[in-house]
Amino acid sequence: MKAITIKFQRTPEDMMTVGKLAEHDNRTYFEYDPTFLQTGLEISPFKLPAHPSLIEHQDHTFGPLPGVFDDSLPDGWGLLLMDRHFRRQGIDPVTLSPLDRLAYLG
Repeated sequence: MKAITIKFQRTPEDMMTVGKLAEHDNRTYFEYDPTFLQTGLEISPFKLPAHPSLIEHQDHTFGPLPGVFDDSLPDGWGLLLMDRHFRRQGIDPVTLSPLDRLAYLG
């Protein structure tokens, strides 16, 4: 299983953990951090409602990750540039998942 921590930064001094985004058996899951839930902020009210349970991403209409995270990935040209970079580093881009790419972007 792969997992990354999702952070949100409103100001340089105000960084908070939103939750964890994970892949397991070609499925993507998200779970909010309990402290973030207490803020009342909504990062994606329709697709990732703020409640304390594990959410499986099932609607792949707009991408392999929930939209709020998928939108952070590069477009086609950006993905091509990433692929070129990975190849120069000796990494086959085919082996990378969308979560790997998101983690690489930071």
